[in-house]
Amino acid sequence: MLVQLCTLPWLGFVPDDVTAAPPAAAARVAERLGVIPAALRLYGKRDQTRSDHLGLIATYLEWQTTPAGCQAMKELEQFLLDRGMEHDSPTLLFNLARASI
Repeated sequence: MLVQLCTLPWLGFVPDDVTAAPPAAAARVAERLGVIPAALRLYGKRDQTRSDHLGLIATYLEWQTTPAGCQAMKELEQFLLDRGMEHDSPTLLFNLARASI
């Protein structure tokens, strides 16, 4: 779970293979976890690990799901589309989406 908590703010998402992330990002995540970058290869070996951890993180961060097509989701999509046209930064869009909820 700590891998995902450390990866989200740095990359804006959790890659399927954390070690496939850019070396600087993997090194930063490893540093935050207090492990060597090679240790990240062990993360997610069990198929269900990532899903289990995402569920725990969603609960910990009090994230809520929003049904597709609802008014709140349409407004968020429009907001992100407008910002996406202004900026070329996926992490910016992630942070804006997170802050607007």
